Amino acid sequence: MRGGLALACVLLCWLPAGAWSASTAGSYGVWSGMLTEVIVAGQRYSRYEVAVTLTPDRSRIDYESLGCGGELHLIRKSGRLLQFRDELEYGQDVCASGGRTELHIMDSGRAVFRWFDADGVLKVEGYLRRQRQMMI
Repeated sequence: MRGGLALACVLLCWLPAGAWSASTAGSYGVWSGMLTEVIVAGQRYSRYEVAVTLTPDRSRIDYESLGCGGELHLIRKSGRLLQFRDELEYGQDVCASGGRTELHIMDSGRAVFRWFDADGVLKVEGYLRRQRQMMI
């Protein structure tokens, strides 16, 4: 069931790079920060760094300390909220692929990061800062 739902979302929701608007263009660049993953609610969590690279043609996510990362496929944008389906290219034995990554751009240098598993459960969140801006 989950695989079929994910496939439906890919087929119905995927937007090409051209779907980025001028208002979203201000988010291009490299964003990084510390994330917190809840492993057991109220009892156990993990913290690690992430780097997200947003460009008009291709977006990536890399969890260097975990040894995993891959492509981010834009599925929806609404104002300053960007939603992606992640497709890991390496480290699948450590990290789960097929979840949903959300970035809410707060201003030109800060963003809220949230990652939801394939069942739609919020598992990871944190704040990112833009390290480099790309002007397109």
